[in-house]
Amino acid sequence: SMGIPLEKNYLVISRKPTNERINILAQVKNKIVKIATEHNIKIMKTEIGNRMAYEESTTMGLNVKEYKRYKPQAAKAADEMSTLVEEIKLICNMGK
Repeated sequence: SMGIPLEKNYLVISRKPTNERINILAQVKNKIVKIATEHNIKIMKTEIGNRMAYEESTTMGLNVKEYKRYKPQAAKAADEMSTLVEEIKLICNMGK
């Protein structure tokens, strides 16, 4: 088998501004939802912030969960990735 056939396409919002005063996502989110709905794309609940930890970890050859051991400030990024993985697992389990 080539894997689990999924009935929908999925979209992850990434590089979301982490500064609450930067409101650009809120300005375009309604458009994103409208277009996603029109094209049968499900927007995942997990959103990935625009965090330095992602860039820093890759320059060290680590994922953010590994990087968190060296830089505790990377905890939010590591949590985002863990949450995303769990959400993907749930989607895949629903396809069984």
